Amino acid sequence: MFLRFIKENQDKFAFKVISILLLILGLSVHLRFENSVVRSADSELQMDFPAYYVTGKVVEAGLDPYESENIKLYSELNSIPYTVYRSIHYPPPFLILTQLFIQTDILTAQKYFSHFKYFLYLVTIFMTIGYVTRYQTEIKIDRNTYIFFCGLVLTLFARFWPIQNDFLNGQINILAMFLIVISVLFIENPILSGFSMAIAILMKLNPVLFLVFFFFKKEYKNIFYTLLFIGIFSLISIISFGLELHLNYIKNLLLGFLTSDKIQFLSWPISIAHNQTIKGFFYRLFVMDFMDPHFGTKVLIDAPLFGKISAFLVNLLILFYVLLKSFQSMHLKNSTANNLLLFSLYTNCILLISPISWVHHKVLLIPVNIVLLFKLIRIQEYKKEDYFLLFLFASSLILLSINHLYPYNQLEYFGIIFSYIHLIGNLINLYIVSVFLNRNLKQNNKNIHEGPNIYHI
Repeated sequence: MFLRFIKENQDKFAFKVISILLLILGLSVHLRFENSVVRSADSELQMDFPAYYVTGKVVEAGLDPYESENIKLYSELNSIPYTVYRSIHYPPPFLILTQLFIQTDILTAQKYFSHFKYFLYLVTIFMTIGYVTRYQTEIKIDRNTYIFFCGLVLTLFARFWPIQNDFLNGQINILAMFLIVISVLFIENPILSGFSMAIAILMKLNPVLFLVFFFFKKEYKNIFYTLLFIGIFSLISIISFGLELHLNYIKNLLLGFLTSDKIQFLSWPISIAHNQTIKGFFYRLFVMDFMDPHFGTKVLIDAPLFGKISAFLVNLLILFYVLLKSFQSMHLKNSTANNLLLFSLYTNCILLISPISWVHHKVLLIPVNIVLLFKLIRIQEYKKEDYFLLFLFASSLILLSINHLYPYNQLEYFGIIFSYIHLIGNLINLYIVSVFLNRNLKQNNKNIHEGPNIYHI
């Protein structure tokens, strides 16, 4: 349906005009938002960025940034009001990056970091679209068609709340998204792919699951270079900051993060409404209350053991499903379709099974949604189930574009629903990816009996 429209109109003057207008619309909305973020960053402190800045100051002084007393002291010394948000949970190699932020004052650092993230955000979108459309076979992808797709994507994500939240709070998830996309799109360059994935893992930890993705894709060199660069950066970190700091991180933060029912430093339970994961879902329903006027939660049934076991089993089931689909896909040709869909499957899995996944972490779904958008566009003859997928895709975008905390959580019953909307959007996304991946596998089985075919995006 959509493919036929593009085929019939891509050479017409009206299509060119629409493409340019769509691109202008998408860019203008993003630029207007970016300008407001930069103006704000240049005049007042963001919620999360000061943590990176204060951490850099603590490290520069040769102290341990994982000790809250050091964070409090250097917040005061740099005239930065101390809050629980000033403490970081990132691995020690991330501390190397914080040294870049402290080369200027905090407001200037915030401003330039916002500019840098916006650049990476646009590059990620344009690069992903270029990669996907490069293998398109049904239509000619010329400059006008590429502009149309870029404008369409930018317009769809104009109000994508995870992106806005990341920019407003001064988070680093856009950088992580860029690195993961680089690693996957340039999978045939194992050094670049491994380098990018290593940095992403050392920043966020949970992208380590992509090593399993590389394994099933038989990209063993990528695994080697990823581990090599992780080792190199970790060694530099140990030499720079000392072994004791690393042991303190592992003992007090990493192990506590994986085993505790609370979020280290913040004294918040896993059940907090911010946490849009499977674990957060079951903990809110069965494990613990959190009395807070803004993002507090109350259990439906007080059954902690049941909630914890359920969270573990559902996470295990999702992980098993991802591994199963990866195994089934091993005999498929190393096609763009297979790579991108498996990448999308792993991305959704990471966000769902992590102990904690805030709304700004959902920026990782942007390249995934670009892949799904093109899968939907490529359907030549829409059937009932295809319209249903289109409806689900639109629903997922809408759910992920809504701020799930304010003011809806003040409404009884209705507010409870809104505390889960980003998790629901994430699950819908996983379902759509699974449908397309299963179609690929079904088509492959059909081709085994009927002869070879060409795999598309």
